Amino acid sequence: MGLRTKMKNRRRTRILEVAELMFRERGYSGTSLMEIADSAEVSIGTIYTYFGSKGGIIHELSRPLVGELEQRADKVIQNPPDNAMEAMVALFKALRLPKEWQVPNLVRAFDRAQTTEGDGYIEALVAEAKSLTTRKIRSLLDILRYRRSIREDLNLEDATFILENLMAAHLEYYVYAKEPIPFAQLELLMHRRVRLVFEPWQAPGISQPANSA
Repeated sequence: MGLRTKMKNRRRTRILEVAELMFRERGYSGTSLMEIADSAEVSIGTIYTYFGSKGGIIHELSRPLVGELEQRADKVIQNPPDNAMEAMVALFKALRLPKEWQVPNLVRAFDRAQTTEGDGYIEALVAEAKSLTTRKIRSLLDILRYRRSIREDLNLEDATFILENLMAAHLEYYVYAKEPIPFAQLELLMHRRVRLVFEPWQAPGISQPANSA
């Protein structure tokens, strides 16, 4: 690797580090490209060259997150718990944000309302996250149907829609709550409601696990 390439990589890494810190502290909409450029000691032109826009920066920052969530979800899908309801709760746990992303200011960057005109990165991110969640929920439902763990008459498209929106609603609640709530509390609420929704969908004769409170 040549010196010029190393310098480019350092600048690129520096921009990402500075931007992430600012997004965490000030929020996505509260951080300007000029502020990122000044703190990273680069020109705005350099940022545009590397990332295309501010949205391109958050897109780059989120790439490892998307890959991690998909891997965790696949582990559950490949070997889900025997109980259908607990299998779905396990999938929701796998798709939760890791600790480093449990910051409302950071997650708020994915709000479509903050997308600036001509910047499609946020829309692409939201679509990617929604697609990931939808695909993994549907994959697990297909397995549970094959196992005959859920009702044969259950419409899997409708069930997927309900569960995906349940997860999205809780994330939105966490990000925009008037009073900050612990992420652990959010998870308890979400898992309780997953069980409430999912219990009637189980095949007849499926008993509810003792630890489902």
